[in-house]
Amino acid sequence: MHTFHFLCGEWTITLEDVAIQLGLSVDNDAVTDSRHIVDPTSLCYDLLGCPPDDSTTKFTGLKFLWLKENFETLSNYATEREKMSAARAYYCSF
Repeated sequence: MHTFHFLCGEWTITLEDVAIQLGLSVDNDAVTDSRHIVDPTSLCYDLLGCPPDDSTTKFTGLKFLWLKENFETLSNYATEREKMSAARAYYCSF
């Protein structure tokens, strides 16, 4: 189990924390394969704010280079949606 140690005690990230941060439902079936996603380009746009480029439209997965090019830097004036998209892209890069 991974935990974070703070002055006020020890904390761990729960499934609920991840669900809230990524906007995912944890009460239904897990998404385990992109073949189960009806419109992956639309889903990518909804979660990351931009569709994948032409080389990733077959959606075998997002390329790290694409994630880096689109989300490596975040403006000081980024909107809440841009911040959420960057956070989701960061999770995708692991």
